[in-house]
Amino acid sequence: MSDLDAQVAAHMAQVRRLSRAGGPLSVEGSTATTNVGAWFRGGEPTPLRRRLHRQLLVEANAGARADQERHAIVMAGPPGAGKSTVRVPFMAAEGLDPASYTVIDADHFKEGLVHAALADGSYERFIKPSEIRQLEAAGERFFPLEMSALLQEESGLLARAQQRQLLRAGANVIIDTVLSNPDKAVELGGRLEAMGYTVTVLDVEVSAELSQARIEHRWALAYREALTGVGSAGGGRWVPSEYARQVFDGPQGPGGPSRSEAAAAGLAQTCPAVLRYQVLRTPGGREQVLQGQPQLEVDLARSGPGGPLQPVARSTRSVAAPTAPGDGRQSSAPVQSGRTDPPRGPASMSLADRVTRQAQFREAAQRSAAAPGWTSPAGRGPNLSPGGKPRGPGGSR
Repeated sequence: MSDLDAQVAAHMAQVRRLSRAGGPLSVEGSTATTNVGAWFRGGEPTPLRRRLHRQLLVEANAGARADQERHAIVMAGPPGAGKSTVRVPFMAAEGLDPASYTVIDADHFKEGLVHAALADGSYERFIKPSEIRQLEAAGERFFPLEMSALLQEESGLLARAQQRQLLRAGANVIIDTVLSNPDKAVELGGRLEAMGYTVTVLDVEVSAELSQARIEHRWALAYREALTGVGSAGGGRWVPSEYARQVFDGPQGPGGPSRSEAAAAGLAQTCPAVLRYQVLRTPGGREQVLQGQPQLEVDLARSGPGGPLQPVARSTRSVAAPTAPGDGRQSSAPVQSGRTDPPRGPASMSLADRVTRQAQFREAAQRSAAAPGWTSPAGRGPNLSPGGKPRGPGGSR
């Protein structure tokens, strides 16, 4: 083991210890941003903090368009499953344009909050725990994104606010989440259905061992790059081990489906607006941290809202899949369905066609019910006000 490898391994053990429940780098840490009196009082953000939230939301929604097809892709799966890299080939295969979707991901807000804290000096004043200062004084190197758990609650607030804004505006969204709470998953489905959305549920699963191995690999790669000045100076986001393990303590207990898998299945089965439901699983344990490829296990579709979920008959085909989730690289290894039946029936229409068809049905119904002289501003450019409300035909709120 090289000196650098030993340094990375020792620091990983230190971060794991500090991130235990109640520790200085845990969600419950005393310097978590929602515990800072200058930023939150009585559980509510102060006017100063609200100003930053508005700025981050405007940046996150840049390019979002109101009154699109009202299609939501709900990503589910444990940490390290490879959700963000799986969705790229999925959208390409289904004829969905990534540029017409806005991603809702709490991790994006963690980065924004860290950058803001570094810029105004509050990272040192408020966020960095005293234990970290002591370890740094002794020579250990820490980086800002290793404090991510301290921003967990606040980044979740921002992601939920962004979701409310974009759903009110009718924008196409990708909701990237672990989806570990079955009850909240059903609530999300009800909210999407009530707001006229069609939904795709894409669940990406791995074993607990592989999830932990990928968390460690992704963090170690980012920490090594920060140490050597090769990559981002922010370091890597560490997922507390207790949280990662909880995701796999599903309704059937350890060894059964993860909480994410159970929640995604419940969402797909109970929400009539779900037009497509897929489960992809990478088999194996830690040995598959770099080479493991997702296998398509479940592929169900509704021909329209309210219809039954039925198997999608398809020819076996390959799409690009991640080599190491989180590093942004892809390989040409296949994601295979294992089926060779020819497509047939309404459910075999492309997802993009079915989403468009349902949007046309909805728009026709809205036009017939709309007051004379009013038309929807569909197809226009960015159409969100700074507060996240859709503008009217003349651009007014």
